[in-house]
Amino acid sequence: MQRDNGGFALWDKNGDEEYWLTAYVLDFLVRAGEQGYSVPTDAINRGNERLLRYLQDPGMMSIPYADNLKASKFAVQSYAALVLARQQKAPLGALREIWEHRADAASGLPLLQLGVALKTMGDATRGEESIALALKTPRNDELKWLGDYGSPLRDNALMLSLLEENKLLPDEQNTLLNTLSQQAFGERWLSTQESNALFLAARTIQDLPGKWQAQTSFSAEPLTGEKTLNSNLNSDQLATLQVRNSGDQPLWLRVDASGYPQSAPLPANNVLQIERHILGTDGKSKSLDSLRSGDLVLVWLQVKASNSVPDALVVDLLPAGLELENQNLANGSASLEQSGGEVQNLLNQMQQASIKHIEFRDDRFVAAVAVDEYQPVTLVYLARAVTPGTYQDGTPLWRFADADGIWRYPVTIEDVSPRYLEALINYEDRWFWKHPGVNPFSVARAAWQDLTSGRVISGGSTLTMQVARLLDPHPKTFGGKIRQLWRALQLEWHLSKREILTLYLNRAPFGGTLQGIGAASWAYLGKSPANLSYSEAAMLAVLPQAPSRLRPDRWPERAEAARNKVLERMAVQGVWSREQVKESREEPIWLAPRQMPQLAPLFSRMMLGKSKSDKIVTTLDAGLQRRLEELAQNWKGRLPPRSSLAMIVVDHTDMRVRGWVGSVDLNDDSRFGHVDMVNAIRSPGSVLKPFVYGLALDEGLIHPASLLQDVPRRTGDYRPGNFDSGFHGPISMSEALVRSLNLPAVQVLEAYGPKRFAAKLRNVGLPLYLPNGGAPNLSLILGGAGAKLEDMAAAYTAFARHGKAGKLRLQPDDPLLERPLMSSGAAWIIRRIMADEAQPLPDSALPRVAPLAWKTGTSYGYRDAWAIGVNARYVIGIWTGRPDGTPVVGQFGFASAVPLLNQVNNILLSRSANLPEDPRPNSVTRGVICWPGGQSLPEGDGNCRRRLATWLLDGSQPPTLLLPEQEGINGIRFPIWLDENGKRVAADCPQARQEMINVWPLPLEPWLPASERRAVRLPPASTICPPYGHDAQLPLQLTGVRDGAIIKRLPGAAEATLPLQSSGGAGERWWFLNGEPLTERGRNVTLHLTDKGDYQLLVMDDVGQIATVKFVMQ
Repeated sequence: MQRDNGGFALWDKNGDEEYWLTAYVLDFLVRAGEQGYSVPTDAINRGNERLLRYLQDPGMMSIPYADNLKASKFAVQSYAALVLARQQKAPLGALREIWEHRADAASGLPLLQLGVALKTMGDATRGEESIALALKTPRNDELKWLGDYGSPLRDNALMLSLLEENKLLPDEQNTLLNTLSQQAFGERWLSTQESNALFLAARTIQDLPGKWQAQTSFSAEPLTGEKTLNSNLNSDQLATLQVRNSGDQPLWLRVDASGYPQSAPLPANNVLQIERHILGTDGKSKSLDSLRSGDLVLVWLQVKASNSVPDALVVDLLPAGLELENQNLANGSASLEQSGGEVQNLLNQMQQASIKHIEFRDDRFVAAVAVDEYQPVTLVYLARAVTPGTYQDGTPLWRFADADGIWRYPVTIEDVSPRYLEALINYEDRWFWKHPGVNPFSVARAAWQDLTSGRVISGGSTLTMQVARLLDPHPKTFGGKIRQLWRALQLEWHLSKREILTLYLNRAPFGGTLQGIGAASWAYLGKSPANLSYSEAAMLAVLPQAPSRLRPDRWPERAEAARNKVLERMAVQGVWSREQVKESREEPIWLAPRQMPQLAPLFSRMMLGKSKSDKIVTTLDAGLQRRLEELAQNWKGRLPPRSSLAMIVVDHTDMRVRGWVGSVDLNDDSRFGHVDMVNAIRSPGSVLKPFVYGLALDEGLIHPASLLQDVPRRTGDYRPGNFDSGFHGPISMSEALVRSLNLPAVQVLEAYGPKRFAAKLRNVGLPLYLPNGGAPNLSLILGGAGAKLEDMAAAYTAFARHGKAGKLRLQPDDPLLERPLMSSGAAWIIRRIMADEAQPLPDSALPRVAPLAWKTGTSYGYRDAWAIGVNARYVIGIWTGRPDGTPVVGQFGFASAVPLLNQVNNILLSRSANLPEDPRPNSVTRGVICWPGGQSLPEGDGNCRRRLATWLLDGSQPPTLLLPEQEGINGIRFPIWLDENGKRVAADCPQARQEMINVWPLPLEPWLPASERRAVRLPPASTICPPYGHDAQLPLQLTGVRDGAIIKRLPGAAEATLPLQSSGGAGERWWFLNGEPLTERGRNVTLHLTDKGDYQLLVMDDVGQIATVKFVMQ
């Protein structure tokens, strides 16, 4: 935590300053900011000021227990220098002064940090000397504590990372890597600093150039790649694991074995002993097997020590099926004060312990304590039995006043704390459960007081009578009282006691426009009425008697006096103990900041329109929703003017919507904050591409390695292009999807059918909105139709739900509905491709938990940027753009939406445990196919020009998908006739024999190496009996303009006319100008040029011969 002076302490802001830790935290924050994460600017500025103080005044640092104070200070100063230099804020004079004390260094790490800082700030000479000295200065193992949390392993890992990050001394990096490998191999366990440093080093060097290759005992075929490979092995594979480097690049291997030991491992020492007991909230022992979802248990830890341990850290991992009861959510925590004497005794023991710090993490309880010799320490915490996906914390998201402007949060009796009910009934109407609506004794007493005084001074009203007055207001006269009595009797006749009490709980006045205990509890105390303390229950019980006069936010002294009156009554009647009342009287009137629930405003508005209920329960996770809205607010500064964003998070295991952010800021009219972009119709760009590829897999049109054609095309008036305006020729389906190329997607959609594609998506709940109600066409796949982000997220769940797209569940009672979109195998393959895992690895090497799979989309004119992600549990939908539809130049999915997607994914992973696995379906197998034919061929077959490993669906190997116009000579299977000498002849030539040869589709020729073009692949033609129409013995030539010519328009002419001719070659001609196909197919073409610039003209014949010329238009 950051202290007031800008430094950081280990546990809280009032702790001792940790100097090296301060530099470490600032380093983390600065790096996070450089990566695009939102970081607290004020914290960094104050931290930088503190680091500067370290440089300029090392005498102010006091490092207790340091074995070498000078070395410790040098380590702190060097690290601070590096962090400041990274921001260009390190004074060079101070750095040079630290350099003069280089003899104080007890490790190479601070010398390297100082050297990089000196080089960064402009002193290359001293910087290089310091770096060289660092590599000659190993960490002094005799110094056990330097205050920098270091070790030889940690220091070497950080040095390796720092060298590679700054591209320094590659040879020394290899030496460090060898040393680091040996150190890591010999460690039984790693400290947090060592683990973090190793991760940073691995992350830094994972993208070093070079292709590795390894032969392993768990794969018959060699493994190869340019990136890090993670493989999961079972116990049998691990027992016989062998790995051999079969390549020419260094190979680094790390094996992590995890599992459950058959017997508990021996402790490192016997100083500490820990026992855990599971108790019910009544203090009695509880079996985990007996728990039901939602049950609370008390976890009791008893820690003993044979010798005093002043700095013990207790970490208790939660048993499976339990989660910590979140003490920071008022409506999700349960007070232990209401428990029995056994629990109170444990609480008292815990209060006597010397506890320095406590944390409630997702999967563990952590406490820093001092354990005295033979004096056990007691620690207790609450846990809840959970069923994944069913727990709802009940936090109010938003509120809507009724027609009269009244705020009311509907509750049931079960929603309200028993303490409040006890205080209310015993103070207001002790005989509520027994009287018929009117308490005769109270009425008689009140009547006597009123008659003797001549005015109404005591109402004698029961709770039923108060409800009657709330439902049917009347004047405070004797006639009004009679009317109230009659209405009370009517209520008792028609309603049960519980129904009458529920009416009171929801209609009692609590001041201003607040009605009901629910609204009052949240407005005044910021908490659910289920979790009221004794003091809070007493205050709210008396408040309806005089809501204006006793309002705690205006008259806290009056509210406190009235509360104490209720407390005293509860003690006198023996409902609450004197001890409880005494403690409650000492509590001040504490109020939460007056703030009504303000989460998910646009989602709440939408739900209000869908439901007529007074209380709408949704599937949103309030904690996640709050973090998403905070992320949106922090992201607002990055958005261009008038731009907004939208986010949706869906738990694809049960289809519950867990987060919904409709705009970046509800109150920002300049960004159209009132428009919910989650359900707005926008162009999705390329986000639909995974669907067409998955459907085409099921249809048997393609497989992941199918040869597709990324070449210029025109279909009628439609001429699609790629985002980068270039073409890539032959490309596999998986690479086309990863690179989001447009032409291959159009090719596949054309084969599948646009109308059929749109109907398939509409059937699973993803309607595509076509402009002017037009018919589906090829532009669909590139964003030529509108879609909603909520529908898109729902459809993407098919990739995680075995091919079935679910319907979003907005309320817990919504049924789970799903419809098949594609097969389980096709969904699995597409998801793996989107996760950049198209390589068909062995099952043992496949990650069991699927990584984030994602796809981006950018609409025409940069109007919309999309990113949809699927991780092991959630589907995340992101949209950014301008709600008014105006373009934002430079906004596209990868740059604008993916960073936000990654932030949301990180939030979700930090909250998730026990992620579901993603095993390979039985319908998906491995295979090897050949290009250009697309099917497997035996080794040595000349028609296999390139072999590719791929996943196959149901073993299917569809042949290469051709364009509609690619028939006969333009296709792949090329029939030829050969004479006895192997030369091509006409079909009716004597002794001609037919053969079929695989050639590449003709439009791919410009991207093929010369050896693969038809002119080379086809045997030479016979001069004795040449093929019909064959004149290929003459090379293809282009005339009419020479290479390198400069073309100018004639004076006064609007264009330059350039007639061109081709000669030689065979068959039709294919003309391309700057990569764009021309419509002419004849031997001659005339160009009409108007624009200045460089031009390239290419002509190709039917057998793949090419002639090209370059010229300049001036």
